[in-house]
Amino acid sequence: NGYNVTQFYCGTFYPEGDDVVAGSQDNGTWSGRNDNASFFKVYGGDGSYCEIDAAGERLYYSWQNGRLRRRTLSSNANKDLYNALSSALGTTDYWFINPFTINPNASEQIYYPSKRYIARSLDAGLTFEKLSNRIVGNAYSIVSTKEDDPTIFFGGQSGILYRINNAATAVPGDEFRMSTLVPIGVRTGFIGNIEIDPNSDSTLYLAMTNISINSNIWRVRNADTDQPIFEDMGANLPESLPVNWVQVDPLNSDNIIIATDFGLYTSVNGGGWWEKVEGFPNVPVHMLKMRDHDRTLFIYTHGRGAWVAKLADLVTYTPSIKENKELKIFPNPASDVLKLEMSSGQYSIFTLNGIEVQKGDLSKSEIRISSLSSGTYFIKAFGPKGSVSSTFVKR
Repeated sequence: NGYNVTQFYCGTFYPEGDDVVAGSQDNGTWSGRNDNASFFKVYGGDGSYCEIDAAGERLYYSWQNGRLRRRTLSSNANKDLYNALSSALGTTDYWFINPFTINPNASEQIYYPSKRYIARSLDAGLTFEKLSNRIVGNAYSIVSTKEDDPTIFFGGQSGILYRINNAATAVPGDEFRMSTLVPIGVRTGFIGNIEIDPNSDSTLYLAMTNISINSNIWRVRNADTDQPIFEDMGANLPESLPVNWVQVDPLNSDNIIIATDFGLYTSVNGGGWWEKVEGFPNVPVHMLKMRDHDRTLFIYTHGRGAWVAKLADLVTYTPSIKENKELKIFPNPASDVLKLEMSSGQYSIFTLNGIEVQKGDLSKSEIRISSLSSGTYFIKAFGPKGSVSSTFVKR
């Protein structure tokens, strides 16, 4: 009856236009084409994760308990992939709504987590094989970089976080367990979404979908190394609010949009301060997808259908090409006082393990650091036009 209350879990988009495919609770997977308000049904069941390749040739779509299919969009020919998948991972230990991802630039590569293992297909789902040993904890979220032999990151329950380099050629046992390095605030959470910064493959964003007094959004710098830096981005977000998904502006990483259980929030200073998007329904938003080439944001809500927006409609700050994103500090090394070329805003200081040890207001261009132990630290400062950062040594 035109009452827009569809409960979407997740979705994807076509290479151009506002066309979408989305999976809905109890009511299957649906597609909307050519801005038509009437969607057509792709498949039944509980609609789940879906992906369309960059050429618009292949659609992968799934439904409850790990079921997976592929559709060739030019012919609408369908191929069931579940038997090949279950031959590698078995028929149990899937989530009811189970994520998967494809390599954005090589869609024949599928990376599929069950709770216990990660599976890989290099032939568009005709065959699968295990990519990991038994995971410590339960895996859930997964993401891939865009190289032919990409890096994948996956995480899940109790803050587990892993990396597999050269995932197209890696073998079980090559996975690197990042979980032992994460702060306590991450270990107590459920990583429901991992996003890679479109401007830096070494930077991740973790969305925590559980209800917790700890922060539910984190940035991970140096994620491609053995010493990742974890930054709490919770700032002024409402306490205990689940963060379900993160997207980052491909033109400026300080512009961030997050999906929560209470609508959308945006930040224009790298997570230093959040603003609620007014005029958008106060419903759970389970997924966001960004089409980088035209900065189109696709929004999938659990109760108010699917939405589309140009990023400029939500985030208005445009950075100057002359801006320097490195925070200039001196002396370095420093003993008692750290001086900055910045006189207003806020700052936070972290250990290299991501533990915040000091923060405050920048009322003048210096910070007293005499209480810090000797060592190397990461400092981030937030001003009206964004964030800048650097490292320093405390003697």
